[in-house]
Amino acid sequence: MCRMFVSTSKNFFSVASVIALPALLALSPPAHAQPAPARIAEILIPEVAEEVPSDNAKGAILDVYQESVNRHEWKGPRSTQVLSVQSFVVPEGTAVQVVFGETSLGEDGSILISSVSSAKENGRMQNQLMTQRDLENYGGATAYFPSGKIIIALLSGGGGPPKAKVQSLRVLQSGDDNQQHANIRAFRLPAPQSKEAFRSAPEEAAPTGEALTAQPETMCGPDNRIASSDQRIGRLMPIGCTGWLVGSSGDLALTAGHCDDVRMQIIEFQVPASLPDGRTLPADVEDQYPILRQTIVSRNDGVGRDWAIFRIGPNSNTGLTPGNRQGSGFMLSRKQRPTKVRVTGFGVDDAPQGTDHLNLFRNVQNQTQQSENGLDDAQAVFHDDGENDSFRYKVDTRGGNSGSPVINEEPGGGGTAIAIHTHGGCESAIQGNQGTALSNPDFISALLNFVPLASDVFVD
Repeated sequence: MCRMFVSTSKNFFSVASVIALPALLALSPPAHAQPAPARIAEILIPEVAEEVPSDNAKGAILDVYQESVNRHEWKGPRSTQVLSVQSFVVPEGTAVQVVFGETSLGEDGSILISSVSSAKENGRMQNQLMTQRDLENYGGATAYFPSGKIIIALLSGGGGPPKAKVQSLRVLQSGDDNQQHANIRAFRLPAPQSKEAFRSAPEEAAPTGEALTAQPETMCGPDNRIASSDQRIGRLMPIGCTGWLVGSSGDLALTAGHCDDVRMQIIEFQVPASLPDGRTLPADVEDQYPILRQTIVSRNDGVGRDWAIFRIGPNSNTGLTPGNRQGSGFMLSRKQRPTKVRVTGFGVDDAPQGTDHLNLFRNVQNQTQQSENGLDDAQAVFHDDGENDSFRYKVDTRGGNSGSPVINEEPGGGGTAIAIHTHGGCESAIQGNQGTALSNPDFISALLNFVPLASDVFVD
């Protein structure tokens, strides 16, 4: 029986003072699902009034706002007022997301979020401007920023008084399931009184390690993955899976069905290197896009029946979809049966070993884009099981590769995608990693509801 559903949840989870998400999805041996979900602490912001900024603080905020308007050619009001500001520093963790409660920005209101990373991470500043529509697309939250200083300003373009409430800060963090959240903290800061104060990096804090959890290894021998830069493939956060663009629409993407939970919020492209101890860093705000969760159609019934289709919203800063910046996506094949394939995605990495013994020795390649095409010409086999069509292949993958495209590498194959990587198994009796073939009839039926013509996405 086919089990398809559309996920419509807009809430991340019920809020507690500090909440830890499960580190691993349920695994069904011998094949292992391969997400690498981040561990998250959610820190509630007490119900206190936002700071009404001084004239100096307003001037600093408006200077940064105007610079960003000019840089991004934002369509927001050129003349605006600063109504309130909240400032925090989050010294630990690897990335921070601001979550809003009740908001009512109207047509002219907006929120400016500015982040300055720690001095250790070069004190880099990033900004995001969000309207009411942007907040809805991003599920009521911002993009992910590096840990450090976060400044949230409520702006009015002269219309009705906008309202916005900061509900919590989500902090991607390090550690394993046995560690607590004692080191995950957020502190209030006064509003910056000048542009220099706005841009100054917060004081250094001791790093807490990597944000991603351990997963079963499914290497097919030595790790032969190499760095890659396929602009069609992105990292899904904070679930820690891989997603990829399909066709020419610019906003349609695929991943594994078992990656479809409330932690699949953002897709990142142009992902930077991780820190030497394996801690991941977020992509630039302009390269982060909201996953429109109300569009997701997925199935998660094991090998050969594990897929998800979704649309991606425009970036709040640029107004562009990923396809506008990344180009067209993969074309798909229902009939190609290659024996040589490539898998490209964002798996965890500890070879060579990184610097942090407490976090499984993960390194600068950890959860960055890497690719591998196997060691011989006969490493992919198609299995026709009716509605459970799948491929098995001896290509290296790790936790975080779930959802990766399985790409035809044979001469004349055209680089088409033939499957969605879903399960690891090279270290088990089945001697191969596995993916859902794109000939799966339920997948095809669902995908054709997203596109006008089959030829928009399929080559056959």
